[in-house]
Amino acid sequence: MSCGTGPQVNSALAVAMNVHRKDVVMPDLAWSFIGNTYSSRAEFERELREAQHGAPLEPGELVLLVPEVCVRYELQDDEGSQEEVTLRADDGFAFSVGELMFKLHNAVVAKLSEQDHHFFEGLRPIKGNDKPPIYSLWLGS
Repeated sequence: MSCGTGPQVNSALAVAMNVHRKDVVMPDLAWSFIGNTYSSRAEFERELREAQHGAPLEPGELVLLVPEVCVRYELQDDEGSQEEVTLRADDGFAFSVGELMFKLHNAVVAKLSEQDHHFFEGLRPIKGNDKPPIYSLWLGS
């Protein structure tokens, strides 16, 4: 499923789009997309809390007030492959921190766990009027 016609994601694009830190969703959240998928959201949220090393985290806090979101990310391979996933909010209205990260982790971990860049650095909006809105998953090493 395609996320729409928005531009492809890469570092140069973000600079050209003039993305500011205030536009980034969850920029200070610590997480690594490694390991396996989680069948229990409660278990995932426990591990997500532990990964914050004492920094405050409220998994129930709403972070995206949309019923659906498309997330694009790059793989570190010879082709610089682009991948995308579409996530839907359980309540049909909005994503909490816990729900968004649980669904995102389970959707991308199989492709990212062996990558050098697998640390979450935030979601940056790709400007446009796409429905659902498109975000770029930024990853670090």
